[in-house]
Amino acid sequence: MSVKIIKKTLEHPKFKFNAMAFKATKDNGNGANDIFAVMTHGYTASKQDCISWAQRLSDAGIHTVIFDQPGHYLGSYHNVASFEDFIESAHECFIHAYEFLKDSVGIEPQHLVLGGHSLGALMSLKAIEHNYFKEFNKLSVCVGYGLNQSEDTHIFDTAFYEKTINIRRQLVSPAIDSDKMFPWIKAYKEEIDVSDKRIHLICGKDDLVVGKGGMAYLEQVLLDKGNQVTSTEPNRLPHNNPELAASHIYSFLKKEFNL
Repeated sequence: MSVKIIKKTLEHPKFKFNAMAFKATKDNGNGANDIFAVMTHGYTASKQDCISWAQRLSDAGIHTVIFDQPGHYLGSYHNVASFEDFIESAHECFIHAYEFLKDSVGIEPQHLVLGGHSLGALMSLKAIEHNYFKEFNKLSVCVGYGLNQSEDTHIFDTAFYEKTINIRRQLVSPAIDSDKMFPWIKAYKEEIDVSDKRIHLICGKDDLVVGKGGMAYLEQVLLDKGNQVTSTEPNRLPHNNPELAASHIYSFLKKEFNL
């Protein structure tokens, strides 16, 4: 499968951010070309974490766009004006990325996949509830996302993590510092209000951030809210290696869409 990559800096009224559209230039006749995937990364990371996802999906004929979340310096040096701007509007970057992919490909999709890793997964769930996507035949793929239920010391509370976060917090705009982001992320997960959606969760057994039972707990929370939820739990998919999710994402979509 031949793939063409198109690069662009996109503009939301509150942000600038970079995106890459992976245009599948051949149609293998199985309906994959009718599917669009819009994906993004986790906190302090960049779209590089999703390149393997885009490569695997576009090789299979699924047109895919990956983008940098606003204020993430590994992707671009575009600052975020305020914490409120980010939590209220960053998920709308999915809309701008989708429109960029649509313009790049030149067709309307029959199916739409919104997805991401960790914070990107959270944003995909916020986006799938947005009125813009109301009439789409859509689903969300959430990688490395759950509600940690372990009674052991969480990795975020360890001395090792404290040392790493002092570096990583400098990789994002000051407006979205970890002291603000982590409490908000935790509160959003605990109060998640997504309903009547198709959602697939992918989380490794060795994901220390989500923790043992964290994905299963979130899956039940989402099911209780009337969502259609399935999950995949690979033996090896640590939180800091989201690129390893590529084959699991494709396997799910292949089954979901009978590719």
